[in-house]
Amino acid sequence: VGDDVQAKGAQIGDKRLLACDDDVLTYRDAELRSADLARGLLATGAGTGTHVGILHPNGSAFVVAWLAATRIGALAVPLSTFSKPAELRVLLRNADVRILLAAASYRGHDYVAALREVVPEIDFTSPPPLLAASLPVLRHVAFAPSPDGVGTQWTREGIVARGRDVSADVLRAAEDAVDPADRVVVVHTSGSTGDPKGVIHCHGALIRHLDNLNEIRRYTPDEVLFSNSPFFWIGGLAYSLLGTLVAGGTLVCSNAQRASA
Repeated sequence: VGDDVQAKGAQIGDKRLLACDDDVLTYRDAELRSADLARGLLATGAGTGTHVGILHPNGSAFVVAWLAATRIGALAVPLSTFSKPAELRVLLRNADVRILLAAASYRGHDYVAALREVVPEIDFTSPPPLLAASLPVLRHVAFAPSPDGVGTQWTREGIVARGRDVSADVLRAAEDAVDPADRVVVVHTSGSTGDPKGVIHCHGALIRHLDNLNEIRRYTPDEVLFSNSPFFWIGGLAYSLLGTLVAGGTLVCSNAQRASA
């Protein structure tokens, strides 16, 4: 995945990868922003196999978080933005999420308050790492954008700032160590009839599958694909987002309750 975004960023830099309402992300911006965040994740202790949760709606924040985690060999764990605190607790615990990249809120869901309920020991005014008996694996949460009452060290801005001390050579070495057989993402089922089940996918198999699907559906760099599926489910993540990245096309989505052209 990391190789794909780097190659596309160099080849077709200013072309739009994503347009989600007024939120636009070019291939070059995706490469640069995910590299900055990837260095921050390395500085925070992430690496091969680290479980990085992503709690964002469709948009550039999700895409950058997903690319940053996967390009250094971490295992991305997209989480449903529909999750209530009890559901979020199950997802974080069962998926062994160590670092959580999260929106502060979305459509009436206050994720800062939800995390305080899920992890009563958490104090967003004291520096990480988090060491909590209620959720012993979770070490760090980073919100974007920065919410009120939360210290900078608990924001994506804070993680990116930490990464400025990580050289490009270290980032490249981490990227070069990623193997096609390495795990890339855990995608959960909806959980409508029980606890969500996590399905594990690997870099090589998932990318080859999407390349095959793109050939079947004739998805070329000149195409624009509209996605009405959230990126935390397989249709949005693989068929839409990864398929677009592999093809070099443009993905369009909307978070508006009444989207217009």
